[in-house]
Amino acid sequence: MSLLEATSNRTNFRSFLVNQSLAGSTVNLELSHTNITGGSDVPISPTTVGTGAAEDYTFTIENTNIVKHISNPSANTITGQSTTLRAQSINPGGTTTITVTGLVSGIVNIVTVAVKKTEASSDPPDGTQQFEQDKDSYQQQS
Repeated sequence: MSLLEATSNRTNFRSFLVNQSLAGSTVNLELSHTNITGGSDVPISPTTVGTGAAEDYTFTIENTNIVKHISNPSANTITGQSTTLRAQSINPGGTTTITVTGLVSGIVNIVTVAVKKTEASSDPPDGTQQFEQDKDSYQQQS
């Protein structure tokens, strides 16, 4: 038996059927990282419980002026089982979110990362972001 799952985002409405075996699944991960110093690494390693199998996730950074993916600093979205972010040297400090979505379960979690200001930095957290969409992630999201 399948369940109807529906989620909305700011631009459209998505709905899909989910196998009954996914009902009750959860994703375990740390949802808040605070007082991070510029240049520090922030690992994000989600684990889905209840699906019976490991899954890949998409990791989308809201503001790449505050943190970047170590594996591909020019991408705001990557796909994999985990990611490590690097906090940027910014002044003043800033906070951003990372949207973590399970590709099998469809479960969405929002991780918050707050980076402290770096006195010597002249890079603002609200400046223009420069990134390229990761082609592999983009193809898997479509």
